[in-house]
Amino acid sequence: MKHLSLTNIPIKPHGTFAIICASCIALASCSSDTDPPKAATATPTPGRSTTTSPPAPNYSLKHIKENLIPPKEVTEGLREIKVKFLGVKEGKVASCSMSEVELPGEPEVITRQFIKSGHPPTETHYIQLIARYNAPQGAHKAFQKIQIKARSCPPKQDVPPRRTTEGTTILPHKDTWQTKEGTIEGWQYLRGHERREVPRSMTRYNVYFMMYDYAVRGNVLVCTYYSERREPGKSGDPIAKRATEILTKQLKMFN
Repeated sequence: MKHLSLTNIPIKPHGTFAIICASCIALASCSSDTDPPKAATATPTPGRSTTTSPPAPNYSLKHIKENLIPPKEVTEGLREIKVKFLGVKEGKVASCSMSEVELPGEPEVITRQFIKSGHPPTETHYIQLIARYNAPQGAHKAFQKIQIKARSCPPKQDVPPRRTTEGTTILPHKDTWQTKEGTIEGWQYLRGHERREVPRSMTRYNVYFMMYDYAVRGNVLVCTYYSERREPGKSGDPIAKRATEILTKQLKMFN
């Protein structure tokens, strides 16, 4: 796996020949001395309509790099930092409750991490992992592996504290997890919606809403993570809506 962690990438706003062969069938008619010639008629057969699916797109690494969503299209004040999110920094896909999915095969992997820090209600995290395979089969195999993992995550889970390689400690928390699937801009899509609640004694804004989005089309797999913090009792629906808008923008840029 070629892992390309990108910073300061310049951002810019993406035959077959058919030979038709026709053959003619000569129809002969029979005649008698007394009867006039009769033209032969062919009985029409019901036509069979055929539809041809367009070929799956094959995205180049150059195209991907040139069409990465700019930070300002995510939110104002977002800045890029070194990739250090659990798993993603090693080229793995983030999943429920700090778990990871290792990508199959040898894709080219691009990772980016952004943060908007400040007052907790405006704190935003955005992370991308984009895997480019040589063929669509590789990307879809990876997506299926992520699907299996996401569908198997428990709907509720108590997560113990965890020490990171950065020397920090992730607080114990309660997670709830749900998934939904569909299509966005022609991409097959799955979202894992995680609500994380840390002890209120640790912070007033102790609820995190995290959107894990996965999309595949052609030879490319797009994985993103978007999160915001809130006080207890607040809805995560506006956050989920923003995450969907951001993902839609990115997929449109790739198309």
